[in-house]
Amino acid sequence: MTREELVADVWGSLPMRKHLLGRERVGRIVERALREWPIPVLYQCDAKQTEVVAKHFARRLERQEREYGMGFLASIILAAIISEIVKKIVQRWLDNRGEMLEAMQ
Repeated sequence: MTREELVADVWGSLPMRKHLLGRERVGRIVERALREWPIPVLYQCDAKQTEVVAKHFARRLERQEREYGMGFLASIILAAIISEIVKKIVQRWLDNRGEMLEAMQ
């Protein structure tokens, strides 16, 4: 699986509110998530620990993506989309780490 295929797969699996952010911005968020994915930490985690790491990782992405002057509703939508993106990537990570490593390069 290539990086582009993974980005397209994540886009396809997101709920309809993804259109409020737009495909380009969601793509940038997915790209950032793949670039900053905590591979060394996750290799040492079991499924339960992975959930905790993913939660903290999603919060960090939210802080990085939030813009000054962003409204309350926009912030909530951004947080929800980032949470869904991270869930999808974690699911893929747990299913097939080798394929994910290939897509992350």
